[in-house]
Amino acid sequence: MKVILYVEFNLIVLSICGILFFFKSVALKIKCHNLLAEP
Repeated sequence: MKVILYVEFNLIVLSICGILFFFKSVALKIKCHNLLAEP
């Protein structure tokens, strides 16, 4: 029972980290695009 809870917790943490990483990369892309767009 404890093992299942531990695995589920790890999956939740990994998914949160993945979402944060995704948003960070998108924000970086937007930043770079804006920098390139400006003369």
